[in-house]
Amino acid sequence: MLAEIWMGELAMKCGHTDLTKQHLISGLEKSKQVYKTGSVGQKQIAQKVSELLNL
Repeated sequence: MLAEIWMGELAMKCGHTDLTKQHLISGLEKSKQVYKTGSVGQKQIAQKVSELLNL
């Protein structure tokens, strides 16, 4: 999960927007399975992905 978010950030720096979106959304979905809804960890990941995707 964290590796996918990191890979999404790396892809973004390289200009690969489709790959960025794919990795970030995958990491976000996995975080929903790992963290309890509304938990600090889940909120942090959701916020980071949201900022990176400008949602």
